[in-house]
Amino acid sequence: MKKPEKITARTTDFAKWYIDVIAQADLMNYGPIKGTIYFKPLGYKIWENIVRIVNSYFVRQKIENVYFPLLIPQDFIEKEKKHIKGFAPELLTITKVGDKSLAENIYIRPTSELLFADYFKAEIAKNNILPIKLNQWSQVLRWEKTTNPFLRNTEFLWQEGHTIHSSKT
Repeated sequence: MKKPEKITARTTDFAKWYIDVIAQADLMNYGPIKGTIYFKPLGYKIWENIVRIVNSYFVRQKIENVYFPLLIPQDFIEKEKKHIKGFAPELLTITKVGDKSLAENIYIRPTSELLFADYFKAEIAKNNILPIKLNQWSQVLRWEKTTNPFLRNTEFLWQEGHTIHSSKT
């Protein structure tokens, strides 16, 4: 990303100012596909500091980190369509592996709610111990029409926390 000779005034053009500041700070380069970026060392250090600070809070709250699959089966998406009227996410879809078509589509997760729900269901059936408080640091992909570095990318770093509690007091 080329550094600007002069940073645009924020009051003149906020969007241009934002890009100028990112370029001047040398935080990233644009990736090879629209909506992707290369995090440069300083840009990634900012992310690592966010993770460190938030994780220290989570430890005090007894929230545990997990990591769930990147891929979601078609039946999870079908369940979501039944629950949410007009559900039509812009998902990245895997239809083939090599030259072989898959029997069912596989999707790259845009978020992990469906995976957390599946996980919670299995854990409650197995252990019946609540609360369960979990966090996930991951990458997700969404086919965004309009992208902006660090704010709205096709592929981005993500923090996602979910908890489940008993309603009994």
